Amino acid sequence: MKIQRFDKSTGYLSHNGYSDRQTRLFSSLSLAVLLFSFVTYLGETYRFHIERWDDAYITFRFAQHLSEGLGLVWNIGGERVEGFTSVFHVLLLSFGMILGMDPWLWSLLLSVICVIISIVSMLVILYRHTGMIHPIAAAMIGFYLIDKTTAIHSTSGLETQLFVAVLGLNLFFALEFIDFPRWSLAVFLAVTAFVACLTRPEAVIYVLGIYLALAVSGVSKTDSRKKFLAIVGKLGISAILIASMGLMYVIWKLTYFGYLLPNPFYVKSGKFAFAGLDEVTAYLEHLSGWFLPLLVCVIVGLFVVAKKSESTSSRLRAIYSEVMERSALRRTWIKLSVIALPALMGLGFYTTIIHEVGGGFRFSYPTYFYIVLALGFIVTLMISVTRRHRGVEIALVCVAVFWLGIVFVSHRAWKFEPASLSAFGRFHTRIGEALRETELGSNGTVICDAAGVIPYLSGFNQVDRIGLTDNFMSGRSNPTNEEREDYLWSRPADVYFGNEPPASMGAEDASQDPIMNSRYVSEELIKRRLTLVESRIFVQDPKLLHARMRHLRDDWELVGEMDWPGWKAWKLKSFVYVRRGSPYLRILLPKFQRLIRYTPDQIDLNDLDRE
Repeated sequence: MKIQRFDKSTGYLSHNGYSDRQTRLFSSLSLAVLLFSFVTYLGETYRFHIERWDDAYITFRFAQHLSEGLGLVWNIGGERVEGFTSVFHVLLLSFGMILGMDPWLWSLLLSVICVIISIVSMLVILYRHTGMIHPIAAAMIGFYLIDKTTAIHSTSGLETQLFVAVLGLNLFFALEFIDFPRWSLAVFLAVTAFVACLTRPEAVIYVLGIYLALAVSGVSKTDSRKKFLAIVGKLGISAILIASMGLMYVIWKLTYFGYLLPNPFYVKSGKFAFAGLDEVTAYLEHLSGWFLPLLVCVIVGLFVVAKKSESTSSRLRAIYSEVMERSALRRTWIKLSVIALPALMGLGFYTTIIHEVGGGFRFSYPTYFYIVLALGFIVTLMISVTRRHRGVEIALVCVAVFWLGIVFVSHRAWKFEPASLSAFGRFHTRIGEALRETELGSNGTVICDAAGVIPYLSGFNQVDRIGLTDNFMSGRSNPTNEEREDYLWSRPADVYFGNEPPASMGAEDASQDPIMNSRYVSEELIKRRLTLVESRIFVQDPKLLHARMRHLRDDWELVGEMDWPGWKAWKLKSFVYVRRGSPYLRILLPKFQRLIRYTPDQIDLNDLDRE
């Protein structure tokens, strides 16, 4: 872990600048910082591990059916449907389930392993391409580990940490290719790029950024046309390899599903220009609070070094020259561009999408890896010029360790007791367990909006109004609202969970029904501003809404209003119905009695202040 200078014979930097004693001291301190941060990360992971993210159980259900030989289907005996984000994640979870592992535990272990891979990738990249793991760079990696978003995305059961790990490996091969443009690295670059695209579709943007930066680096680092053509040729073959693998995947997908484009619900960009700008801004503000104070201290340290000379301006020029020299004849700056460009393109893309179901900066989070690594590069280069002023460097190291401690304490990372399951997690679990107790399994069918925990725990088939797991309701054929309603009520369902009360007896249209004038229906159902998800759940046209309410009145038995946390959050009620024509009516009705807060005669549609 020493300062290095460029060695043309190896392509890397040769060690220079620190004594063996200083190297051992800094190496030990960096190791201590990383170990402390990783233990804290494990504690934070334990803290958040109980929570159930509903979307994760969508992936679990697809993986379960695949492991059972049923294929990529949502309902047993149902159609093939691409209702998941990551086919690679589904395959990995399915493999674990074949081995007998619980998907929740396996997804947790997989995410922790992926975080380890990401951290190791950071450390190897920093060491090989800057020459050391400076304690200040180690502290920045420590921030990444201590940040609760890293633990949240390790316990969510989603593909986020897997995606980051694959992107990290792809970046590693890209940086190696700059120094050693070999065929083997070009192949590994292509393979990791393709796997990243199977993990999350927007990986195409990151991969494009990597290849663009590598092409530019080929121009910058070669002094002959022959070398340039050789590098670009290998990159071209690598890109062709990605395209070939992508073509095989496209053929398989068309053959298997019968369509190529993803579920329209997952297409969150396009007409929503800069819909994610606020979320990306909040994400960058979050990172600034962690990293900016330390970066400012390093810059101040450089000015302190400059002021120790007679001429500040001449010293600043000397510092710039020394940094450039230590960046291996500009090669490190080329590598920095390879790190930064994919992150910038990714953030640019994320400003255009709707961040639906995006807790913990889920969509922007993959850029975190690149940002930390870029800062590590910059800080290592900047701090290297202070080596003649040990007092300044030691002071900066002390500041970094102190700031890490401040962050640790202020974010209460020391509280290792597990957080309780959220109100929505408890609600979905209770419903799933109640349905499971019927032992109906796939013989029963439920209509509900939460397409994760409830269907997975119960084993019931499900009709998903949002359309995540239903080809028709997803909007592939662009159905009208009337067609969606006809489809919904034509399904042979047994249980319905929804926000609509039944129509009044004898009322055959909205104008005749006093319930339509109740505060709950007129203010909360008809006039509420709908999110993207809610636009697929609610019908606000009075005619369609009342038609739905008549279906519930004529064909379904209202069990009651449930004790749903959505009432406090959004002033929305949740009613449970059992279809009168269901052969399982007598089995189902008793299971919901303990989940009911208000019986049908206690429901008040005008008191919106009722607790």
